[in-house]
Amino acid sequence: GARAVEREVERCVTHHGFRGIKLEISNNARDACMVPVMAAARRWGLVVLQHTWSQTNIHQRRYHSDPADTALLARRHPDVPIIMAHLTGCGYRGVLEAKGLPNLFIDTSGAYPESEILDFAVSELGAERILYGSDLPIRESSVTVGRVLGARLTPAQRRLILHDNAAKLFRLSW
Repeated sequence: GARAVEREVERCVTHHGFRGIKLEISNNARDACMVPVMAAARRWGLVVLQHTWSQTNIHQRRYHSDPADTALLARRHPDVPIIMAHLTGCGYRGVLEAKGLPNLFIDTSGAYPESEILDFAVSELGAERILYGSDLPIRESSVTVGRVLGARLTPAQRRLILHDNAAKLFRLSW
């Protein structure tokens, strides 16, 4: 319930310095259970990372969030920064769903590299809305870093994606 969510978020922020909430596969971003989570994120100034994957072929939307679900979450909570996890799992649909939602970011994690998806995301959203995602421990760092290094980006765009965007979003000083 809402009180339990608020207590846990308060504990994590005040005792452990948490800067965000990561939501895994177990719920859809459309669920009513998201209301207290988003209220706590707003109250504490936290970023919410929502596991997202295109459900076109998987058909498990009850527990998984499709890009449209995560975009709806961003529209419902425009004052909370949300990261749509898994660019290569969300695909081109995910990028298009994020357009026009300035509080919705996408991370570069997901399946194996797909040629030009990151280039497309940068052209549609701007490098400022994309964050490096490692997907550790299930992905090789050489693959996830290579996804960024292999894209047709400027050095400034790479720096934004690999460091600066996360540092700004999570208010990191290093």
